[in-house]
Amino acid sequence: MQTFTDTRRFTQTPDVVLAKYTDPDFLRRKYVELGRQDIEVLEQRIENGRARLRIAYSDKAETDVPDFARRFMPERTHVVQTVEWDLERKVGRIQFEPKGAPVKVQGELRMEARDGGTLNTIRWTVRCAVPLIGGKLEKLLMESIRQKAAKDQSVSQKLLSA
Repeated sequence: MQTFTDTRRFTQTPDVVLAKYTDPDFLRRKYVELGRQDIEVLEQRIENGRARLRIAYSDKAETDVPDFARRFMPERTHVVQTVEWDLERKVGRIQFEPKGAPVKVQGELRMEARDGGTLNTIRWTVRCAVPLIGGKLEKLLMESIRQKAAKDQSVSQKLLSA
């Protein structure tokens, strides 16, 4: 198991950011700009101060995948992403289910007001259940997530400011 923390800053308030992060149209535009394909909103529910979204898409790794990992990490992967938010507390959880890959990727989410905008903190956990090479695959996935984070930050801020 590998863990790391990623932070993203936005110029809008947490309420504005969270409203967009639970809006399927915003997420579709964001994912298109991030290069994801076959985007489909499977579920969007907001009730009793909670939000739940499930979105399917295909995505590619940002890092070069070594030969030993290609069997477990194809160039393009179909993913089902589930995000749940406690809208009042502005905390949540995100989980990625890559089809056919022996990995679990999840994150604990927190949005808080900071310097007139928002600080979005994600504590990532990556697990891979492949004997002998699982740790190497986890590191590759973490590196891919880190590389995608900067682009995600930039695209999100651009769309939030539009």
